[in-house]
Amino acid sequence: MASGNNDPARTPFSQRPADQQRQPPEFPGRRSFLVVLIGVGAAAVGALLSVPLVIYSINPLLRKTSSKASSDAGPMSQFDAITRPAEPVVPVERTDGWRVITSQKPIYVLPPGVGNHRVLSPVCPHLGCDLEWQEDKDHFYCPCHGSVFDESGKLASGPAPRGMDYLDSTVQDDHLMVRYQYFRMLVPDREVME
Repeated sequence: MASGNNDPARTPFSQRPADQQRQPPEFPGRRSFLVVLIGVGAAAVGALLSVPLVIYSINPLLRKTSSKASSDAGPMSQFDAITRPAEPVVPVERTDGWRVITSQKPIYVLPPGVGNHRVLSPVCPHLGCDLEWQEDKDHFYCPCHGSVFDESGKLASGPAPRGMDYLDSTVQDDHLMVRYQYFRMLVPDREVME
């Protein structure tokens, strides 16, 4: 065996023949330009296509959940002669993400001359249970924790931090129009949740 070193990988770079030495890269040609152009175009199209996706994802977070519109509770003639709180049902629209949900919510309409407000929310301001009108005792009662409210909605006893919440109402074309709202619980003052 010859002891000569014929392996080009072990030969120092400066001793390699000129045809085995690396040549400096040539100026990029048309192919490189097209590859860059296609990459930039794909990135631009991807960015444009992502805009609707971002809007679709963020829009439900920016929308209001409750409607500011009033609901028709019925003709005033139906409420003018009542002697105890009436419990009609009104349609309420809520937005849940992209869906608009219409549900039926009960309200309490007070007899004329009882209290400062005509319409009360049926939701207990303690923990949100549905209040019941107990006709034999002439008061509203919360079956969950025992809060008692008088006929006008004022707190009589129990753990509730305030009286019943009133709902904004008006009379239009001889119909009682009510704006159903949701209120913050466990606070001493009436706070509308938007």
